Amino acid sequence: MVLTQEQREWLSLTLVPGVGSAAFIRLLARFHTPGQVLQAPYEQLREMVGKELAQRIAQYTDVVDIEGQERAMARCGREAYHA
Repeated sequence: MVLTQEQREWLSLTLVPGVGSAAFIRLLARFHTPGQVLQAPYEQLREMVGKELAQRIAQYTDVVDIEGQERAMARCGREAYHA
Protein backbone atom coordinates (compact mmCIF):
# COMPACT_ATOMS: atom_id res chain seq x y z
CA MET A 1 0.00 0.00 0.00
CA VAL A 2 1.38 3.36 -1.02
CA LEU A 3 0.08 6.37 0.84
CA THR A 4 -0.22 9.87 -0.55
CA GLN A 5 1.81 12.61 1.11
CA GLU A 6 -1.33 13.91 2.81
CA GLN A 7 -2.15 10.45 4.17
CA ARG A 8 1.43 10.09 5.41
CA GLU A 9 1.09 13.42 7.26
CA TRP A 10 -2.20 12.40 8.92
CA LEU A 11 -0.69 9.07 9.95
CA SER A 12 2.54 10.69 11.17
CA LEU A 13 0.74 13.12 13.43
CA THR A 14 -1.49 10.43 14.91
CA LEU A 15 1.55 8.24 15.63
CA VAL A 16 3.53 10.87 17.55
CA PRO A 17 3.54 9.61 21.16
CA GLY A 18 1.41 11.88 23.32
CA VAL A 19 -0.75 13.34 20.56
CA GLY A 20 -4.14 12.30 21.81
CA SER A 21 -7.48 13.35 20.41
CA ALA A 22 -7.66 16.62 22.38
CA ALA A 23 -4.17 17.76 21.32
CA PHE A 24 -4.85 16.61 17.75
CA ILE A 25 -8.01 18.72 17.55
CA ARG A 26 -6.31 21.79 19.10
CA LEU A 27 -3.39 21.50 16.70
CA LEU A 28 -5.64 21.16 13.66
CA ALA A 29 -7.77 24.10 14.81
CA ARG A 30 -4.62 26.25 14.92
CA PHE A 31 -2.62 24.94 11.95
CA HIS A 32 -5.44 23.51 9.76
CA THR A 33 -3.65 20.43 8.37
CA PRO A 34 -1.35 17.75 9.80
CA GLY A 35 1.33 18.82 7.33
CA GLN A 36 1.27 22.36 8.69
CA VAL A 37 1.43 21.02 12.26
CA LEU A 38 4.48 18.91 11.39
CA GLN A 39 6.18 21.93 9.80
CA ALA A 40 5.19 24.42 12.50
CA PRO A 41 7.90 26.29 14.40
CA TYR A 42 8.82 24.65 17.70
CA GLU A 43 7.96 27.78 19.69
CA GLN A 44 4.39 27.83 18.38
CA LEU A 45 3.98 24.13 19.12
CA ARG A 46 5.42 24.58 22.62
CA GLU A 47 2.93 27.33 23.42
CA MET A 48 0.08 24.98 22.50
CA VAL A 49 1.12 21.57 23.79
CA GLY A 50 4.12 22.06 26.07
CA LYS A 51 7.82 21.44 25.68
CA GLU A 52 7.96 17.63 25.55
CA LEU A 53 5.16 17.09 23.07
CA ALA A 54 6.31 20.02 20.93
CA GLN A 55 9.75 18.43 20.76
CA ARG A 56 8.30 15.05 19.71
CA ILE A 57 6.19 16.71 17.01
CA ALA A 58 9.13 18.78 15.77
CA GLN A 59 11.24 15.61 15.59
CA TYR A 60 8.46 13.34 14.34
CA THR A 61 10.71 11.67 11.77
CA ASP A 62 12.77 10.36 14.70
CA VAL A 63 9.77 8.87 16.54
CA VAL A 64 7.45 7.77 13.73
CA ASP A 65 8.23 4.90 11.32
CA ILE A 66 5.92 5.67 8.39
CA GLU A 67 7.58 3.16 6.07
CA GLY A 68 7.12 0.45 8.68
CA GLN A 69 3.47 1.40 9.04
CA GLU A 70 2.99 1.27 5.28
CA ARG A 71 4.55 -2.21 5.17
CA ALA A 72 2.30 -3.39 8.01
CA MET A 73 -0.77 -1.97 6.28
CA ALA A 74 0.21 -3.71 3.05
CA ARG A 75 0.64 -7.01 4.90
CA CYS A 76 -2.75 -6.60 6.55
CA GLY A 77 -4.33 -5.79 3.20
CA ARG A 78 -2.85 -8.89 1.58
CA GLU A 79 -3.88 -11.07 4.50
CA ALA A 80 -7.42 -9.70 4.45
CA TYR A 81 -7.80 -10.54 0.77
CA HIS A 82 -6.39 -14.05 1.20
CA ALA A 83 -8.38 -14.94 4.30
